[in-house]
Amino acid sequence: MRRLVAVASVALAAVPAAHAGGTQAGVVAARGRVWALAGGSAVELDRTSGRIVRSVRGRYPFATALAFGGGSVWLSSVENGFVSGSVTRIPPSGRITSPLVLPGRPVFALASDGSSAWALVGPWRDPRLARIDGVRVRTFSSHGVGFLTSGAGAVYGLTSWGTVIRIAHDGRAHVLARLRGADGPPVAGAGSLWVPRGSTLVRLDPRDGRTLGILRLGGSASSLVFSGDTAWAAVLHHDAFRLERLDPRTMRVTAARTIPNRAPQLSYGNGALWLADGDLRVWRVDPRTLARRLFAQLD
Repeated sequence: MRRLVAVASVALAAVPAAHAGGTQAGVVAARGRVWALAGGSAVELDRTSGRIVRSVRGRYPFATALAFGGGSVWLSSVENGFVSGSVTRIPPSGRITSPLVLPGRPVFALASDGSSAWALVGPWRDPRLARIDGVRVRTFSSHGVGFLTSGAGAVYGLTSWGTVIRIAHDGRAHVLARLRGADGPPVAGAGSLWVPRGSTLVRLDPRDGRTLGILRLGGSASSLVFSGDTAWAAVLHHDAFRLERLDPRTMRVTAARTIPNRAPQLSYGNGALWLADGDLRVWRVDPRTLARRLFAQLD
């Protein structure tokens, strides 16, 4: 199952690869800060020079996802084989804590609704949702969610059979839509929910789940991020990725550029588009022209 991570005005996370040990790509840009995954750590980068300001390791060796919310960066990490998992909170200053540590259960996905962090945790046979408020952790039914994401102050999930749900703060689920063939988490942006399905994005009304339109990409989106009324997607066309700028008003692709990056993941923040790839590089991208500039090499 492919992994989709993007965080800006929308925080997004999904199930990582089936085993730990491979390189994970991820970047978060918000409130003047840029964070990226680098091997087993999350690193904060100087937003001007790209140099590493600080490095934070999770409780377990393999860092898998980043999210931003409540002024803090959240980092999930797992033991090799996804046998253990944790969520670490990294505030702008002060003590770093790990409010969720599961020695015998993995963390599959991570998101933040702006005030709390949410994680999809194991075991494999009976996963649960965990809501983290500071040091307090509550768990709820997973409702069959395989992908977990958040945006516009809400948490959303996609089940393995294509049901899009909105998850309330008390863990209850509200079914929004059933989309056969949906294969990625809902992303909130431009007043709608956008669900990857094959080579398209299905646009849903976030209140009642009505289908508002179909945006055709020509390939499958591996990462999607919004800022206002503009969106950007990393789209796999055959065996190569393209970076595409999307206009939600016209439901069209307005610019595209082939990129050589492996496993690209996007974030929008601090007035720029950011791209992290599987070769531990972070690129700053011009949101208008899609021109890339190497920002940091993290290995």
